[in-house]
Amino acid sequence: MTRSIYLKITNSLKLICFAFCLFINSLELAAQNPPLMGWASWNQYGVAINDSIIKAQADAMVSSGLAKVGFQYINIDDGLFNGRYANGALTMRKNSLMV
Repeated sequence: MTRSIYLKITNSLKLICFAFCLFINSLELAAQNPPLMGWASWNQYGVAINDSIIKAQADAMVSSGLAKVGFQYINIDDGLFNGRYANGALTMRKNSLMV
């Protein structure tokens, strides 16, 4: 009876140690390969953007320390699409930067 309890505890500890090692390994991998991180213009400015705003946001990303922790992208959304036609096709905004 005592031996079977000892084996159950030993196996449980092995499983816990194995799970902990997997967890630590996943943290190390995440630190080596962080997700893509950046800033998008749409939430703050919508279609009212220009080169000065984007340059200021890039400078802020660096000066705030975000670039040091992995933020590296500036997503410029000029609102190229302006809704949909009745058939579902996207409409384009005429004064978009892309047009």
